[in-house]
Amino acid sequence: MPNKKQLLSYRIFDELGDWFYYFVIVLIVFKTSNDNAIYLGVLSASYTVPGLVFSRLLARTLRKHNIRSSLLSMATIRVFVLVAMFIFVTNTLFVIILVFLEQMLSLGSKLAFQNMIVDIEEDEDVLKSFNRDVTIWSTAARLCVIPIYFLLTKQFSDEIFVLLDAIFMVFALISIGLISNDTSFSKSIVNVKLERSQTVFEKNRFDGLTIWLIVLLSSIGVANAFTDAYGISAINFISNNTQIQYAIAVFVMTIAELISGMTSKLVDNQLSGHKRNYLISIMVLLSGVLMIGAGLFKTMIILLTSLVICRIFFIWIQLYALAYFQQKFKNQIMSVLAVQNMALDGVALGNSIIGGFLINQLGIISYMLMIGVNCIIFGLAFILMRKGN
Repeated sequence: MPNKKQLLSYRIFDELGDWFYYFVIVLIVFKTSNDNAIYLGVLSASYTVPGLVFSRLLARTLRKHNIRSSLLSMATIRVFVLVAMFIFVTNTLFVIILVFLEQMLSLGSKLAFQNMIVDIEEDEDVLKSFNRDVTIWSTAARLCVIPIYFLLTKQFSDEIFVLLDAIFMVFALISIGLISNDTSFSKSIVNVKLERSQTVFEKNRFDGLTIWLIVLLSSIGVANAFTDAYGISAINFISNNTQIQYAIAVFVMTIAELISGMTSKLVDNQLSGHKRNYLISIMVLLSGVLMIGAGLFKTMIILLTSLVICRIFFIWIQLYALAYFQQKFKNQIMSVLAVQNMALDGVALGNSIIGGFLINQLGIISYMLMIGVNCIIFGLAFILMRKGN
């Protein structure tokens, strides 16, 4: 695969820096707001609103420009945004605005990156292998985040890790800069007018499997959205040492992602065969039962097990869906991923709004029970789908 090392290093530096940033921003807002669910919900919304509102606009805009130059420009702006976040870290509302801007740029970068991949490689097996490599290596790099955090947190405050993300973004910028400005990147699609008239989203040309995969990712995304937005509140409710337990939870979830990347090839046949709904229903049901158990018994190990199962399965489906979209919608990959982002971020935004209100009114345990029941309902629905197939 041409430029594989540069593309892989870009994703590793991008993911590694963002992992520091996401980890400490949650801790910073958690501390400055005194575990205020509304602030945590607004922070979560700042991650999700860009994808819900701007995905299609970003995809259309990027199709008109040089993809490599777009990646370089967005990476440069992200460096300045992260530096500003470091400077104004005590201003919670301003930080959340900057998080919104950074997330929008990150979303555009991910869309452009996927378009660059399908521009330079067409072989299905090579694409699947590269997708797995990206997941495995970027996740392995993220395993260093928590040890480094504990090593440096004794000497530095949390905001220094936001600046560290800016440094990693500079390395990501250099990685893209090392890729030659090939003519295939001059525009993501050679005939922009033709693609504009044939945009997948506008023509509604999704097949049944595409719709099923997006719905599936969105349904599992409910539990993931809970983890990202209110996982720290759940840990605070269960544990006496929130910061350490939260760090452990992030580390364990990262290991779960590494496992899912390494085992994704083994489940490809299951997901593309008649047994896929059975596998889905079992894992979703189990995750829901464990989430309810964690809320009722206030047990950290049960909560972690539930979150790990959801995360592993989510990555499996995500990798399978990405490979399918890359092959079926090569020339419209950004449009399809934009729709997927809108669905996932719509679910996450609903979780942020509804979750923040319910947690303030009823407490975190009530919301954990609701998430568990939601997983059980989806699990039962997938069983019925299996019978239908």
